[in-house]
Amino acid sequence: MDFQSISTESLEVMSTDKNYEERRQFLDNMNILSRSELEEIFRIIRRNNDIYSENTNGIFFDVSALRQDTFSRLKEFMNYCLENRNEQEHRNLEMNAIRSECITNRDIHPQNMGFVLTSKSKSSVTNVFAEN
Repeated sequence: MDFQSISTESLEVMSTDKNYEERRQFLDNMNILSRSELEEIFRIIRRNNDIYSENTNGIFFDVSALRQDTFSRLKEFMNYCLENRNEQEHRNLEMNAIRSECITNRDIHPQNMGFVLTSKSKSSVTNVFAEN
């Protein structure tokens, strides 16, 4: 498709389709957020003076009716949450691999793994199980 042959109307439809997909994806991602993350979503909406309703069942808002600047802020926050989840999952996989390696290695026992970083420097390590 030649870009010059695309009409303004076609661009609006393509933009609307992309916007719809982004907002639908945002709604899907909301299902995995924690309570505190959902509360931050609400704070962003309230801070930007977008429309929401509240009753005994919770707080409700229409994602399709949110202003673009509000939705942009919500997307930024959602990306932050998803990146944190991915990083946490990666750390958990690394820790599980280390644990598995320790258990299979007879010389290293999990009870001897009481080392903690005492500062941001990885060279500063303290054994929390050391006897005084």
